[in-house]
Parts: sequence; structure tokens; C-alpha cells
Amino acid sequence: MSEVSLGVVDVLLAYEGGRRRFGGVNLSFADLSQRDLRGVDFSDGILVGVNFQGANLGGAKFQRANLSGANFSHANLTGAVFDQADLVRADLTQAQLGGARLTEADLAASCLQGADVTGATFTQARCHGSNWREAVGIGADFRETQLVGADLAGADLRGADLSYSRCQQAHLLGTDLSGANLTGANLYQAQVTAAVWDWADLSQAILPDGQMGS
Repeated sequence: MSEVSLGVVDVLLAYEGGRRRFGGVNLSFADLSQRDLRGVDFSDGILVGVNFQGANLGGAKFQRANLSGANFSHANLTGAVFDQADLVRADLTQAQLGGARLTEADLAASCLQGADVTGATFTQARCHGSNWREAVGIGADFRETQLVGADLAGADLRGADLSYSRCQQAHLLGTDLSGANLTGANLYQAQVTAAVWDWADLSQAILPDGQMGS
């Protein structure tokens, strides 16, 4: 049976039998909530609207997968790989994404409120209008990430690398950016009331008022 024709039951039975690779599978709108699928490989899969709520997906692979509208709330995604994945409007509320990799992923209008993205990589990801309120992203990598209009209010981004990121009109109300690298970042018209900038590097950054950081 080809991966494309596999159904939810087929995938779960095969996983229990030791199989981990299901590249290109189409499980759109399936319910995989609370499932233990550690190390599963859904690369190139069509997983639109899949419910992964509370699932254990540590070390899972989702490269180039279509996960638009998927629900990963409260899921364990520690060390998971989402390079070039489509996560538009995905729900990652309070998900555990420590050490995960989302290079060049599309997270536009996604919700990561309260998520733990400590040490995760979002290099060159597209995160326009995404919600990161109260997220914890200590040491996370946001180099060249597009965060235009994103809501990062109350997020903990201590030591994060936001160099050359695009944060125009972002909400940084009360965001902790202590020790963060914001070299070359564009913060034009960002809302920064009560944001914490202690020891942050703002060299060559465009500040909210349009001035250049030094």
C-alpha cells in the first residue's frame, strides 16, 4: 500500500509495528490527539487541519509538510523538524518546541501563545501576524525571520538571536529581550512599551522611531 493511500488506522498499526517513515501521506483532518508518535516522519505529507492536540511528537519530522490549520496545542514537539513546512494558521498554543527546527517554515497567522520554543530555530521563517504572547524563547534563533505585525507581548526572549529580523509593527509590550542580538533588525513602528532591553545588541537596527541603533 502506498503512503498516499494509507489511512489513520493503517498509519497507527504500522507505527506500532515499528515503522516510522510515512513520507507524502495524506491524513488531512485526521484525529491524532494524545497519540504517542515519537520519531515519526511525515515529511512531504498533506496534514491539513490534523488534530495533534496533546500528542507526543518528540523528534518527529515534518519537512515540507502541509500542516495549515493543524492543531498542535499542548503537544510535545521537542526536537521536531519543520523545515519549509506550511504551518499557516496552525495552533501551537503551549506546545513544547524546545530545540525544534523550523527553518524557512511558514507560520503566518499561527498561534504560539505560551509555547516553549527555548533553543528552537526559526531562521528565515515567515511569521507575519503570528501570536507569541507569553511564549518562552530563551536563546531561540530568529535570524532573518519575518515577524511583521507579530504579537510577542510578554514573551521571554532573553539571549535570542533576532539579527536582521523584520519586526515592523510588532507588539513587544513587556517583552524581555535582555541580552538578545538585534543587530540589523527592523523594529520600525513596533510597540515596545515596558520591553526590557538590558544588554541587548541594537547595532545597525532600525528603531521604532525610524532612527538607526548604534
